[in-house]
Amino acid sequence: MTTLNEEELNRISEQLIQHFEATDSENYNEWHFSCNNGRDYYLLLGIKQGIRPVEKLELADRKIETLTKENKLLRRQLKAYDSDLEKEIEQRDNYHEWADKLAHAISAITGADIGEHSSGNNPWIAALEEAEIYQAQNDK
Repeated sequence: MTTLNEEELNRISEQLIQHFEATDSENYNEWHFSCNNGRDYYLLLGIKQGIRPVEKLELADRKIETLTKENKLLRRQLKAYDSDLEKEIEQRDNYHEWADKLAHAISAITGADIGEHSSGNNPWIAALEEAEIYQAQNDK
């Protein structure tokens, strides 16, 4: 693959077009150019093609512009999604913190050991159960 600046690309494209217009070739040849503007160009040349290579380049440029716009839109949407997700995580963490405080307060009132979070223990459930037991004992 050859890397060219835009001026070189245009010059070579015109030379290739002139060559294929001058010959009555039914052969099609494809060239791949990487331009120093970061874009890749493909030329499919042949007299019977029906679309001039310059038009192909313009179509490719328009497609690149469309995809670039879509990419920017998707990046903005992703950024908004990430921001919403961060807020949701902060809210969840805040709820967990308050649920922990409430469970420990119930534990302090009831004198029960509610334990720590683990695969076999949920101190929030334990605190609720202990609060119900405590209330039932004190209602008698």
